[in-house]
Amino acid sequence: MKLGVHLSTFMKQWQEPPGPWIRRAAQLGYDGVEIPLPDPFEVKKEEVQKALNASGILCTCGTGLNVSADISSTDPDVRKNGITHIKRCLELCSEFGSDTLSGVLNAAWGMTADRECMKDRIKYSKELLYKLGDYAEKMGVVMALEILNRYEGSMFNTVLEGKEFVNDIGHQNVKLHFDTYHAHIEEADMEQALRDGAGHIRHVHMGDNQRSRPGSGQIDFLQVCRVLDETGYDRWLTLECFVAPGGEVASGTYTWRNTDTDGIQTAKKGLSFMMEILKEIR
Repeated sequence: MKLGVHLSTFMKQWQEPPGPWIRRAAQLGYDGVEIPLPDPFEVKKEEVQKALNASGILCTCGTGLNVSADISSTDPDVRKNGITHIKRCLELCSEFGSDTLSGVLNAAWGMTADRECMKDRIKYSKELLYKLGDYAEKMGVVMALEILNRYEGSMFNTVLEGKEFVNDIGHQNVKLHFDTYHAHIEEADMEQALRDGAGHIRHVHMGDNQRSRPGSGQIDFLQVCRVLDETGYDRWLTLECFVAPGGEVASGTYTWRNTDTDGIQTAKKGLSFMMEILKEIR
């Protein structure tokens, strides 16, 4: 398994220049970074590519749909915007060498409603994700749909629900994205959830129950990694933490208090902790 860090761990604003943070992640010793693509048409492509080449580390990419670009919307223009958004993200993944696009791809991030009222939205989402799966395959990328907690999404909130969702889509380039923070809220048994998701989980985010670094809260990351290893997962363990208030990243992730000094210290201590975990299971 490879250790990565989501660049938003360092950022105050979503559209901060990514180059310095890519280089800092490499200096800390990470295998790679996850590049956030909140607006894929505003990404500084040359800066990203230059930083990746100079630092010699790998990357994945993540994004989240919004209310004006949402493939589940009942408004056809908003659905079209969502398709355009995801396609551009897939193209950037291909350009940057990322084999995975993870995140909130099935609906607008934060959109919640009773599922009975969302039947049309769910139908649009599944149909369009299947079609986008063909484009992802063409780009050499797999889409990993993030399993969110009930406060940030409502189409599916557990691994079993997510597995049913992607099975309904039925495309080999549409898989699941597991996040320990969300799972701590929704799963009755995180170990069993990981076993249930074997073969479907494409990407993993690591954050403790208060969204700080692994090892700072209640989650048993040693057992999480043991189960991932036992079930054949050998891809990214990406640190995604939000630890300090101030700025749009903090407000967008409901970070109102300090749970660490800053993102750099979180990334540094989180990497050290995860390296010890991986040593123990190998």
